[in-house]
Amino acid sequence: MSKPAAAKKSHWTSRVKEVVVVATKDARGELDLPLVGGAEHGEFAAFGVVDDDHHHDGHAVVYGGADTGAARVAEGDLLLEVEDLAVSGLPLYDVRNLIQNSEGPVRLKAVRQGNKLNKDLKQYLSLRFQKASADHELQQTIRDNLYHHAVPCTTRPPRDDEIPGVHYNFLSVADFLDLERSGTLLEIGSYEGNYYGTPKPPVQPPAGKVISSGGDAPLSDGLSGSLPGSQHSTPRRSDAYDENAPRWHRTRRGAPPGRRRKTSLR
Repeated sequence: MSKPAAAKKSHWTSRVKEVVVVATKDARGELDLPLVGGAEHGEFAAFGVVDDDHHHDGHAVVYGGADTGAARVAEGDLLLEVEDLAVSGLPLYDVRNLIQNSEGPVRLKAVRQGNKLNKDLKQYLSLRFQKASADHELQQTIRDNLYHHAVPCTTRPPRDDEIPGVHYNFLSVADFLDLERSGTLLEIGSYEGNYYGTPKPPVQPPAGKVISSGGDAPLSDGLSGSLPGSQHSTPRRSDAYDENAPRWHRTRRGAPPGRRRKTSLR
């Protein structure tokens, strides 16, 4: 087998599996599905302990199986899509809300963790990939999803048309470095002496900013719709293009609303 063929076979895209999940709610009305991680913790959403008997606290949770022809999930598998919506980079409360608001059996796409693609979002975002590759597109999906809840920060001064806390959080160098040391920033870069960074989303969802698959729940900046990075797309926040930003930071910020190319998982 040639090296390119072997690399393609071992790439995470060759291990993606579609899972059909039927889950009930617990006594509090919460989704009875073992999910962990989330961007608010700097991680991909992933499956927790999967009970072989498919029951959790007395409630049925069915994963694929012979009747559906779907694959089975295992503890630690990363959750990539919910009903064709790319969820990498979303906080866990958004992911759970998407599943909870889906009707009937829910189609998910998951993948086993590997050396490069593991639960650590910051580590994955720090890697360099060829443009238009599946990894490069997944990185862009993560960034797009992070911007639903996280306002980026920079040490450069604001421009006349920029609103602190909306376009950027404008910080002193000392405050920025404190954020970096605290582990709050998932991605950092510098350009012409200025630092730029993307923080983790808040641990608790801001009021009125939980994403819904139905497209009716209000999103950040009053936008509503489906998620970016999939065949369904949400308009981006209309920030001014920042030419004084690292390339990863200005790639999508300020882009006009419209469809995003879906990360290929097949």
